[in-house]
Amino acid sequence: MARMFQSLGAKVTVVLGPVSLPVPPKIKIIPVETALHMSHHVKKHLPRCDAFIAAAAVSDWRFEKQFSRKMKKGGASRMSVTLVPNPDILMEAGQWKRRTKNHKLVLVGFALETDHLARAAKKKLIQKNCDLIIGNTPDTFSGSLIKPLWVEPGKPPRSGRSVSKQRFAEELAGWLEEAL
Repeated sequence: MARMFQSLGAKVTVVLGPVSLPVPPKIKIIPVETALHMSHHVKKHLPRCDAFIAAAAVSDWRFEKQFSRKMKKGGASRMSVTLVPNPDILMEAGQWKRRTKNHKLVLVGFALETDHLARAAKKKLIQKNCDLIIGNTPDTFSGSLIKPLWVEPGKPPRSGRSVSKQRFAEELAGWLEEAL
């Protein structure tokens, strides 16, 4: 998506978690290690954005405590961990948009769901104050295709055909061009 938007003349900044993807030239990359770090950088850059596309699959949870050393088993037969919620970066962006009354900012999010995709995507659209939610399923991660469900305010969900991720990026770019 970043390459597609750049090819259309957009100035693109990607806040990118640990991945082994090639970094496109001339696209500003902000590398992050955690959801907290990502949230910080998104908040910092959001006021200068025309559009924010939350395409990262950030975990909903993180370990409450992090250790810098290996936790040895010793004589223990069990260990418990406590998980705490990660920040909801898209929700934070939607709240910022509402609070600042920045109606020019276009927010796009993704809803990765295994059940009740349309219902979950509609709920996310409203809760997170988005202009578009793309619903998709877990097979999108490992596959080369996406069958997006387009959910916009005041419109019925529109199920897209199965397309390459490149073609999807083109369709999203067209949608975004109209929205801006």
